Amino acid sequence: MRRFSAALVACVFSAPAWCDSDGYFCVGGDYLAFELSFSGKARAHQLHLMRFHDPSRWTEALSIVLPDFQTHGLRCAAAVVSITGWEAIYDVSWRDADSALALVQRAKSPGPPEETKFPDSLGSLVFGPPQEVALPSRDPTYSYVLRVQRTPDPADRCSVFVRSAIAQRVGGAVVREHELLSGRMPAECGE
Repeated sequence: MRRFSAALVACVFSAPAWCDSDGYFCVGGDYLAFELSFSGKARAHQLHLMRFHDPSRWTEALSIVLPDFQTHGLRCAAAVVSITGWEAIYDVSWRDADSALALVQRAKSPGPPEETKFPDSLGSLVFGPPQEVALPSRDPTYSYVLRVQRTPDPADRCSVFVRSAIAQRVGGAVVREHELLSGRMPAECGE
């Protein structure tokens, strides 16, 4: 997952059109889904799915490459994540916890009509406000929480440090942490 750190840096120094909605995420019944896209030579727009059904494998994300488009929102259902773009809705589905992800594209009228601005998009791992989101786990021992942190850069008021990570807890104590991404990025001056 350290590759996300390098990719975040690539996003910071690339065209803003690829970065302004990066990192959208939503939470399903037993998973966290998030999309990331980066510009530059190695641009890759991907959906990542992290399952919490097995406490020994919770850091292993399933990923699928998506076409290049700006994400407008995500919807997390039982076995499908729907991602809305300007001209299409992309459905990523799976059969069970260990199956590969499959992609289907559905056409829609161009533009962001209200019915495709999915209300269960919970924000962004990159650009959203600092937050802590409980993640689903049926395990009686472990619980999980997503933390999105944004810290002002004391040396540059037009930059922030961003870190998104998942904490695995037993009771209230964090026993393991898995970093999704981290890096310095531009911010509204004075944010």
